[in-house]
Amino acid sequence: MKYQKLNRFSDSEFKRLVGVPRPVFSEMVEVLKDAESLKKKSGRPYTLAIEDQLLLTLNYLQNYNTQLELVANYHIAESNVNRTIKKVEDALMKSRRFTPPKRSITTADEQFSWFIIDATECSIERPKKIRVSSKVLKKKHTLKAQVIYHPKSKQIIGVNIPSGSQHDIKTLIVH
Repeated sequence: MKYQKLNRFSDSEFKRLVGVPRPVFSEMVEVLKDAESLKKKSGRPYTLAIEDQLLLTLNYLQNYNTQLELVANYHIAESNVNRTIKKVEDALMKSRRFTPPKRSITTADEQFSWFIIDATECSIERPKKIRVSSKVLKKKHTLKAQVIYHPKSKQIIGVNIPSGSQHDIKTLIVH
């Protein structure tokens, strides 16, 4: 849908259709116009107006439309859709004015805490007490190591090095 057709909708309907309120949309258009004015004017001009370029990008991000669907809606080439989305996203990110709201990850009871768990494979030398055969020599010998870290207290809570071959998920220690 083109921007001219959206002017007839109320502010609440505009927000439902576009995903952002009308003042925020206008602010985004100003950021895009500023970015466009800084650009060197060489080459072919864009087919879509800046408002329509922003609408195309917001439509892509909000509704998860494929670029082929956007090609059909806006009557431009698929490469132009891709280029427009990238250009608009870059300009809006560069302005740093339109970031998602910061949400704190807390629960009602503050007893909830985070743990960082890392499992990795460490190369080791071939075990000495195994009969030497061509299969053993060609194999890569490794041990799995798992570390559990609590970032709030800045302490390592546990280290686990299981014996034998195990999947990363099965090495998980439960405290």
